[in-house]
Amino acid sequence: MLEKSTNTSKRNCKRCGKCCYYILNGVKKKCRHLVRLPSGKHACRIYRNRLYAEIDKGIVCIPRVLDTRMMADCPYNDLLIEPYAENDTPYTDL
Repeated sequence: MLEKSTNTSKRNCKRCGKCCYYILNGVKKKCRHLVRLPSGKHACRIYRNRLYAEIDKGIVCIPRVLDTRMMADCPYNDLLIEPYAENDTPYTDL
């Protein structure tokens, strides 16, 4: 069931890039592999090999369904395993 839901969400992904930001030492950082396309959407330079690739010291790329951040209008929010409520995390508006 998760596989089917994940595939549906992939088709609905807005490619906003919000899930490719992270906090390191209190500073919001953008993944070095994230690029903005002329259309305004975002893409990953290493998309096929991104999962569990180290993107910064001690920071690895994880599947969106394992990321617990709720992001506005993200189709993956309903698939999160243990999502944080909006008021519980500073990552909500990344």
